[in-house]
Amino acid sequence: MKAFYGEPTLKQAFIDKLERHRQLDQIIQGKYNLGDKGCFFGCSVGGNYPEKLERYFAIPGQVGKCIEYVFERLPHPKFLTWPREAVEAIPVGADPSLVWPKMAIWMLTDIRKFLKRPQSIEANEGVVALYQRVANGEIVTKAEWASATSAAYAAYATSAPHEAPVASAVAYAASATSAANVVAYAADAAHAAYVAYVASVAARKQFRTNFQSKLTELLQAAPVTNTADVVETEVTAWQEQFKLDSKLMVK
Repeated sequence: MKAFYGEPTLKQAFIDKLERHRQLDQIIQGKYNLGDKGCFFGCSVGGNYPEKLERYFAIPGQVGKCIEYVFERLPHPKFLTWPREAVEAIPVGADPSLVWPKMAIWMLTDIRKFLKRPQSIEANEGVVALYQRVANGEIVTKAEWASATSAAYAAYATSAPHEAPVASAVAYAASATSAANVVAYAADAAHAAYVAYVASVAARKQFRTNFQSKLTELLQAAPVTNTADVVETEVTAWQEQFKLDSKLMVK
């Protein structure tokens, strides 16, 4: 995968589109589409379509959902500029496919300290191990993900109320490999774990700050690939975006 299909003009077109939405006060939280206004996904691809983000810009849906998670939880006016900042952080031609696996490893390792039951600890370690293999370039089969996901949900189903947020974060993170929309659930559950276990309000808020910082770090560090250019039909897919989704164009 090559972000923006290796085309600097595509990245700039994306940034210009987001900036135009901001200038017209069309960036809002909580709604994918509200007239001419919308959230990160609404202003980017017209709605909750992680697959379109990948098709048009070669950015994985899970990465888009990480960006959205931060966007929806930032205060005004910081959320207005975050979409542009996130897109600007991704190098043209970089491979962002490992950003989510590394985010998942960071998040699940961070909340590991809240787990007490052996079953929950084992489930967490199992999911982290699979993501680590992905980060190392190994292939993890669907059967292996299914097994780890099943174990994580089983641990969540039998967890005590105080441990449930942590256990659910593990289960959601495992599910996110095949369902990008679950990414935000995993992050919210991880934050809920801090709320349940940490008395300091500042420490609770720090999780979200750290999430944004780690995401930015991984976006910037995504390696630029030297693979052959993608086929012509893929390269031109983004060019058709503004024609096919003309209703999304800022007038």
